[in-house]
Amino acid sequence: MSGLHYFFFSFYPYLCLTVFVVGCWLRFDRDQYSWQASSSQMLSKKKFRLASNLFHLGVLGLLGGHVMGLVVPEWVNEVAGVSPAVHQHIELIVGGSMGIAAITGLSLLLFRRFTDLRVSRTGNVSDLAIALLLWVTLLVGMATLPYSFETRDSGVYMHHLNAWAQHVLTFRAGAAATLHGVPWVFQLHMVVGMTIFMVLPFTRLVHVLSVPVGYLFRRHYQIVRS
Repeated sequence: MSGLHYFFFSFYPYLCLTVFVVGCWLRFDRDQYSWQASSSQMLSKKKFRLASNLFHLGVLGLLGGHVMGLVVPEWVNEVAGVSPAVHQHIELIVGGSMGIAAITGLSLLLFRRFTDLRVSRTGNVSDLAIALLLWVTLLVGMATLPYSFETRDSGVYMHHLNAWAQHVLTFRAGAAATLHGVPWVFQLHMVVGMTIFMVLPFTRLVHVLSVPVGYLFRRHYQIVRS
């Protein structure tokens, strides 16, 4: 196991998590007015609704799938009747569908940003950087599907990925070693994905942490215009 492999899969997750937590805390404490989506919908609605809906639907579906596959321990999934092989089949079908939706929507949003003068002028470097980083993450994630298809009946890759995540989440040694035999494309997807969490506090993507739960239970309507 090389030193670079050990760094990315034993040390880098904690580095990203630390920067994520501290960065979000500092931004919320010092610059709350920048904690927003900075949506460009009002500037140009052309092709925005379809692209935005596809992207958000796909990302939410992928997020739920990653939580079930990585955060939830393997034994819990097996108690529920979801073995690594079954989970890998779900990844192929649901993950593939959600991945296509997300990368299609994001591609349309990027095309709009590059071709619409009003939208491109109001953006900044961090907006474009995080969008491109997300696009690369989705592209590499889609590239893992052929490998998953080859081992769909054994679920071996899902087993290794879940073991790695559980080692990291429970602060156990040997996390990097659990990825022995996992193809490089999975590892690249993991590194780029962790990087997104590290840079998230410094971009507009931070708005995903503001879930408006209170909005659903408020007692009075907000009067915008009488």
